[in-house]
Amino acid sequence: MVCDPNTVRVTVPYGESFSRAKGFVELKKGWIAKQLSRLRHTRVLDSAAVLDEKSARKRLLNRLDALSSLHGLAYHRAFVRNQKSLWASCSGKNNISLNIRLSLLPEKLVDYVILHELVHTRIKNHGLRFWKMLEAISKDAKVLDQGLRCFRLS
Repeated sequence: MVCDPNTVRVTVPYGESFSRAKGFVELKKGWIAKQLSRLRHTRVLDSAAVLDEKSARKRLLNRLDALSSLHGLAYHRAFVRNQKSLWASCSGKNNISLNIRLSLLPEKLVDYVILHELVHTRIKNHGLRFWKMLEAISKDAKVLDQGLRCFRLS
């Protein structure tokens, strides 16, 4: 299914009236327009993108090791996968999973995503402590976080 970034699809829950759903859409018109604009300016990284998987895995794991050592943020195990919706994740056991398509991003964003997950080895949420620690090791973390939003997985 191909999604048209100029089209909004509204699903009306069973038992809800169409007129009430239409009123809800009217109420959220500004938010919808903002989201559509944002989507028009994102670059989709297609899962079919051509990349040297062996080289990409090695580069991502080497960078993870380097940043882990540099900042003293240890992880348990690391995996590189072809994930559909996540750039990376950190489990409760400090296992880090990196998306192979990270290798298609600019280097600064790759480092940001890796550092984000390494901070999760210490702080398991996105609270104030998490952002303070991330900003301490990545001075432009908030800017990079916004930059990452210019890319999305298909």
